[in-house]
Amino acid sequence: MGYRVFSDGVMLSDCCGGLVENCFVRTGDDAFETKSTTKTGKTDKILFRNNAAWTDKAVAYGCVYESNQDTENVRFENNSVGFALGTWSKHLGCNVIQMGDNPEATMHDIAFVGTEIYTSRNQAICNIYIGGSGGRGEGWGKVRNILFKDIRAENNRGLVLYVQTYENERSEIKDIRFENVVSNGKVFDKKSIGNEKLYAASTRVFDAEKDLSIIENPTCL
Repeated sequence: MGYRVFSDGVMLSDCCGGLVENCFVRTGDDAFETKSTTKTGKTDKILFRNNAAWTDKAVAYGCVYESNQDTENVRFENNSVGFALGTWSKHLGCNVIQMGDNPEATMHDIAFVGTEIYTSRNQAICNIYIGGSGGRGEGWGKVRNILFKDIRAENNRGLVLYVQTYENERSEIKDIRFENVVSNGKVFDKKSIGNEKLYAASTRVFDAEKDLSIIENPTCL
C-alpha cells in the first residue's frame, strides 16, 4: 500500500511469461501495469488475474509509459476496482493503453476481460491515450487489436471510452473491440458513440464509427 505519487503497485517491464494474481493494491499511482523501460527488451505474454485495485490518483490496470519497445499478448482477467479516484488528467482510466515514447513501438493483442468496477471518477473506464508521460505533451506509437470485454462499472462518473492522440502523423489506433461493456446499468452500444457523456475523442487517427467494433449482449446486465 502507498499513498504517494510514484508508489506504483505491481509493474512488469521488458519481461516474458509473467503472472500476477490474487493481489490487493492501494496506491497513489498506477496499481497494476506493464511498461517497456529499456532500449532492447519488450514485454510479452503477461497475465494479471483475480487482483483488486484501489487507486487514488492514477491508473488501475493497463499497459502504460514508458513504451520504448513493443508490448504484446497482455491479458487482464477477472480483476476488480474498488475506487479509481483520479480526476486531474484525461489520460486516467480503469482499463488503459498509454504510450508515447517511441513512434516505432506497438502495443497490440491486449485484452481487458471481466473487470468489475465499483466506483470510478476517472476520465473513462476504458482509455486509449498516445501522448506525453503523465498526460502532458506530444507522444507517438501504434495501438492495435485491443479487446475490452465483460466490463461492468456500477458507479461511473466519467466516460465509458476516451481516445486521444497529440501527434497524428506518427500515431495509429485500429482494431479496437468492445463486448458487453456496461456502465451504470447500460450496455455501451453503437448508439453510445453519439452520446458525449459516454464517448469522447481528441484525435485524427481513430474514428469510432469505423474503427470500433461493438458486440452487444443484453444478457450481461
